[in-house]
Amino acid sequence: MAIKVLIADDEEAILGIMANKVAAQGYAVTTARDGQEAWNKIVSENPDVIILDIAMPKMDGWSL
Repeated sequence: MAIKVLIADDEEAILGIMANKVAAQGYAVTTARDGQEAWNKIVSENPDVIILDIAMPKMDGWSL
């Protein structure tokens, strides 16, 4: 079973690049575009690793 990685960033270009690079290494990648979406995915998908931006809308990385 692949390790599940959640990547959260509000900048689409960065999110896409990071998701592609991590997925290319064989990890199962889920993405979120703001802190609230990231929180929802943490609760529902229980990722093994979380990579997140600090400055995001709705909930910042520190609060998350």
